[in-house]
Amino acid sequence: MTNESVIPLVTPSHGKKSTTSPNTSNPGNHHTRSIPKPGRVEDLLQNATTSVSVRQVLWRLVPRLPRAYLAVLLVFGVLTMLPVFHVFSRWQTMQAEQNQARIPLSNIMQDLEDGLVYSGEVIKSVLDHRTYTTTRLENGMRVLVVSDPMTSLAAVSCDVGVGSFNDPPELPGLAHLLEHSVFLGDSNHNESNTFERFLSEHNGYSNAFTSQENTNYYYKTSPDQLEESLDRFTDLLSTPLLRLEDMKRELHALESEFLKDKLESARQVWRLIKHFANPDHPFHRLSPGNLETLSGLTNSSVMREFHSHFYTPENMQCVMYGREDPQDLLDMSRRYFSKIKKTLAQKQHSGISAIPVYTHYVLGVVVPYKER
Repeated sequence: MTNESVIPLVTPSHGKKSTTSPNTSNPGNHHTRSIPKPGRVEDLLQNATTSVSVRQVLWRLVPRLPRAYLAVLLVFGVLTMLPVFHVFSRWQTMQAEQNQARIPLSNIMQDLEDGLVYSGEVIKSVLDHRTYTTTRLENGMRVLVVSDPMTSLAAVSCDVGVGSFNDPPELPGLAHLLEHSVFLGDSNHNESNTFERFLSEHNGYSNAFTSQENTNYYYKTSPDQLEESLDRFTDLLSTPLLRLEDMKRELHALESEFLKDKLESARQVWRLIKHFANPDHPFHRLSPGNLETLSGLTNSSVMREFHSHFYTPENMQCVMYGREDPQDLLDMSRRYFSKIKKTLAQKQHSGISAIPVYTHYVLGVVVPYKER
């Protein structure tokens, strides 16, 4: 067995071992020369003719590091990993709790169809501090309330299940005109745009849009004005004035929208797609409406009937967002959304799904189009 203090030398110029007198400590009678252990690592590294093992370098280097420094590194590593382990453990716990509390979506939808109140926990991110509560009011409206004590604003959005597909064939754009006319006063506020003025005075605004099957209204305001704004907002949805002179004036706003959108390339392509649609399908109609398509609106009774048929609570779903606790938000929703009276009317989509959007002779037609 060779002594570790004896290191074989190699002569670089000749590439062979140097021979020396036999070392009595070596039972193998190898020709080696004993070299004392260097006192520093640098001595090993600077000697180009010495074959140095990694173990020897580490053995001399480690004792030179202060033991206190190594202890600090160890403590720092442990403290760094502790938050990671805590977050991971918390995430696993939350996942297990959510899996236990998870209610199948089919059960929720069935409860809603049966008119039952669903108040189960809404699945959310572990980083989301807000509280979500869903319910179905007695009049049939579905409501989601979001409680956020840290919010600096309040907001409400209501979606009505009516759109351009429900327009009468002789009055394309009627649903869009109704969306504009809702903001033109109600039974408790006779002046037009009072709701807009109220919101602007409290750092808020409102807007709305009409799609093919939905009409959506939304607004935001300062958090201390949520209840007052909700009172005014539900008045607009439940008892709008719908005066003919106001609607005639609002027709010019629709005409302005139509002319502005007419110049956009994306709108031009969209109108081209609608033009080739089946004439029997409502998708073929001019859904935004303008002065020409709505010129047949000669009395307000048509609009009132359209509103009373579709703007019903069972055809609406609304979201409230505020800093009040969930129970206060639910009580507020029951108090004000109950103004919208329940009727026996249902959404009229009968026959639309059976009508093809495009006929067989249109499919496959290539239309050349060059963007300006």
